[in-house]
Amino acid sequence: MADSALARAVRWDTVVGALLIVVLLLSFGFVDGFGNALNLSFLIGNTLPIALIALPMTLLVVSGEIDLSVASTAGLSGAVMGALWNQGLPIEAIIPVCLLLGVVCGLVNGLLVTRLGLPSLAVTIGTLAAYRGIAQIVLGSDAVTDFPTPYLDFAAGRIGDTFVPYAFLPFLVLLAIAVLALHATPFGRSLFATGPTRRRPGSPGCGSSGRSWCCSR
Repeated sequence: MADSALARAVRWDTVVGALLIVVLLLSFGFVDGFGNALNLSFLIGNTLPIALIALPMTLLVVSGEIDLSVASTAGLSGAVMGALWNQGLPIEAIIPVCLLLGVVCGLVNGLLVTRLGLPSLAVTIGTLAAYRGIAQIVLGSDAVTDFPTPYLDFAAGRIGDTFVPYAFLPFLVLLAIAVLALHATPFGRSLFATGPTRRRPGSPGCGSSGRSWCCSR
């Protein structure tokens, strides 16, 4: 029992988390201005896009797959948003289009993996380059910065006098949904079953053949 508890305590993710806490404490104590509201707001705001991408990526990794094209997908959606805005379309119409584009890009990856049986690593390396190239064609080297002020304020603004960005609130909602979906639903348990244990007969969510209802192959 003690050995099992020690093994859980020294896992790589636990060690990384502990080191992160140590670095933050040292930064608060020895780096001038690190703990002020403006700097903390920038730190959280710069981390949010990565954290948002990490939520669905967690589901993929748990299921034993990977997607290397997520940054290119986000870049392509952003390029299309900028191009459509330059064409004079309202931002309220552009946002759903870009979200749908992200879904389509992910669907292409998923179909290539689940229907053709191709490795997700190889597929997403290819789509990484493809989506990035399309983004370059769509927008080129142009920069678009004149989006509506309310949206810019939401992306960069803070809640009152705190260091918490407005955009952190929807992230918390999505985080709660992801945690519940992964740990409190049959869908989440089946993802665990299709990961490292997907070929182990009798695993939770798998039948005697080691497959579950959401196994890709």
